[in-house]
Amino acid sequence: DLAAPGPSGGGPLAGVELVMDGGTVAVRPGGGELAERLDDAGAAGDFAGAARRLLGAGPARPDAVVALDPLGARALLEATGPIDLPGRGRLDAAGAAPGLTRGGGYGRADRELLLGTLLGRVLAGPDLVATGRALGDAGARGHLRVYAADAGLRRVLAHHRLDGAPATGPR
Repeated sequence: DLAAPGPSGGGPLAGVELVMDGGTVAVRPGGGELAERLDDAGAAGDFAGAARRLLGAGPARPDAVVALDPLGARALLEATGPIDLPGRGRLDAAGAAPGLTRGGGYGRADRELLLGTLLGRVLAGPDLVATGRALGDAGARGHLRVYAADAGLRRVLAHHRLDGAPATGPR
């Protein structure tokens, strides 16, 4: 999900489905039902609550919800390089935040393509160290948030400040 800048503001602007099965990872376009579920999930200011509602909605039971805002996308583009969007040209780190916010010129399909491409790059790991640092920094700044259905994984995410909760001191 790409949301407006800032750890507590904005609504979902795009969503993709990440499917892990038997050691294989596939990124599928969000569209349709997923986009509606994202829109209905609630305020971005209550990420955990919105994620719980999203995890419990519909026939599919996802294992996690991942939110990445335009500033997080910028950090990942800095680590992994620009992306060519068919018919739209190249999107680099400098253009990520202004281009991906509401009214920034990129439609939902463009944002879904960008999100899917970024996820694919993160998982393929051309430079896992740089990508890991970018993910950690985006999480610490509230630009990448993850809510998992599994309580143990939620504790790990909270420890690494990837849960979207406000920073309240050392974890």
